[in-house]
Order: sequence, then structure tokens, then C-alpha cells
Amino acid sequence: MTEAARSGLRQGLAASLTALAVGFLHIPQPFLAVITATLIAGFPCPTARDGLVRFAAAAAGSAVGVAILVAAPEQQWISLPLFCMATGWGSLFAVRKFGPAAGILYGIGLVSLFSEVLIHPGREMNFGFAHTASLLTATAITAPLASVFLKAKAGRPLPPPGNGAPPTLRAHLFVGTAATLALLASCAFLPGQTTVTTVSAFTAALAISKPGTAPRFGAKLIGGAGGILLSVLFITLVTGSGNDIAILLLGLGAIVGLAEWLAARSSSEVSTAVRQGAATFVIMSTILPAPERFMTSSLERMCAILLGLVVVGIAGIVILKPLPDCESGRPSSE
Repeated sequence: MTEAARSGLRQGLAASLTALAVGFLHIPQPFLAVITATLIAGFPCPTARDGLVRFAAAAAGSAVGVAILVAAPEQQWISLPLFCMATGWGSLFAVRKFGPAAGILYGIGLVSLFSEVLIHPGREMNFGFAHTASLLTATAITAPLASVFLKAKAGRPLPPPGNGAPPTLRAHLFVGTAATLALLASCAFLPGQTTVTTVSAFTAALAISKPGTAPRFGAKLIGGAGGILLSVLFITLVTGSGNDIAILLLGLGAIVGLAEWLAARSSSEVSTAVRQGAATFVIMSTILPAPERFMTSSLERMCAILLGLVVVGIAGIVILKPLPDCESGRPSSE
């Protein structure tokens, strides 16, 4: 089996198995678990310690979100700057010390809980903790898959999970600012989809903040638009088949797997667009446990994803473009 086929099979299984688990457990907003699974399944998890680090990172992100809300309740002029710093500096610190999967889990844990609870702390805290349960479920599903599909080959040891190149100051600022501006924009325009907007913005910003990676805002927007069209077609087919859960799960896994197979065989620009399209598709198409009840939510998520990507593009132009630090002449790694 080729590497591209292995990658596609791994990602497809991660998406479908995670969707099955959160659907069975009836965890609210199950799309969060599925998108997290597809984001972290591609990183090696060779030992039990690495798996525990991922669980700890997800829990730590949620704990930091709670701590900020407790320290500054109903005081957004204090909590938002703290959120910005905790997101930008904390996630990139986790990436460098413990690997990309830990950084993603920490960041999503923080932004999903904080954005859900910010407006109505007392009422929405249970939903915030449900997001933590989503991340833990995604970790439990993907850690074994990463261990099986990402083994070291003879003469090619796995890279260490952390200790990468130190991020620049502007990278920290960019990630934190993008997540914070996305949260504010969502509160203004889409108050019911703050989690989707901030998670979309955070993950996109984290992906293009790596040293030596040229920002690809255009590729991400094109991929997002393609993922939206694919989602609409897919949901139409699912509802036309009588909202069969088995068809939804199989179709979800198959499309995510095919997208990863194509991305693994393509140039970096195309792979960026394809993976962004797959992420958009996952967020919009995970409409468990009752597809017929969540069609409207899928369309709202579409707007939230686009809003998050637009915010990232604006923040990147302002923060990353004027000072050529990320574009230092080194070849792109994405």
C-alpha cells in the first residue's frame, strides 16, 4: 500500500469512527470531535506517553479557558487580552515542546470552551465542558490509529514530537489575534456559531504561522468554497436516502479519505486547498445524531467558517505580510 493510500485510509477511519463514537454518546456539536480527529490523526503517536500528552493538552486548554473566565467574569476588556495571549503563546509553546497534535488540542480546547461560555457563562458552561469531552473522544480514537499507520521505517526514525524551530513573536501575535478577532466578529454577526468561527480561525492561523511557511490565504479560501459545495451535495444525498446514519458515516469517511489521498499526491498549494476543503466538509457535514434536524445548523456553520477564514486573511495581511519574517526565503513546508 502506498503512503498516500495509507494516509487516506487513516484519515477516513479517524473521521468515521470518531463520528460514530460521538453520535453514540450524544455529545453536543459532534463536528468538533470529528474535525479535531482529522487534524491530529496525521501526527505520530508511537508511545502511551505521547497519547497521555495529547489528553493532557486538551484538558489543559479547557482548564485555561475556565481560569480566564473565572478570573475576569463579565469583564471582557480583561478576559479577551488574556485569551489572546493564552491562545497565541500557549498553543505555539505546546507545538514546540510536545508536537503539533498537542498544540492543536490545547488551542481547540481553549478557544472552543472560552467562545462558547463567554456570552452566557452560567448557561453555557455545560456545553463548554461537552467540547472538552469531544476532544478527549477524538484523542482516544486517533491515538491508536496514528500508532498503527505512522510507524517508523527501517533507517527512517520518526521525528521527535517537539523541539521544532522557535516561532517568531509575530507568529504568536498572529495566532492569538486571529482567534480573538474571529470571536468578536462572530459575536457581532453569528452569535450562535462562535465555536465554529473561532476554531476555524485558530486552526487556519496555526497552520500558516509555522516558520518557513508562506501564508496561503487564497488556497484556503478556495478550498473552503469547494468544501461548502461538496457538503451541500453530500447532505442532499444523505437526506434523499432517508437520513441513513450508516450512509452518512461511510460517506464521511470515504470523502475525507479520498481528500487526504489526493492531498498526499499533490503539490503543496493544491494540498493546502484540498485539506481546507476536507476540514470545511467535515464541519458542515457532521450532522449527527439526527441529520434531518440539523440542516439549518450546517448552513450557519458555512457562514461561520467563511467568516473565520476572512478574519485570518485580514489578520495575516496586517501582521505577517509587512515584515518578511515567515517568508525568509526558505522553501515552504506546507
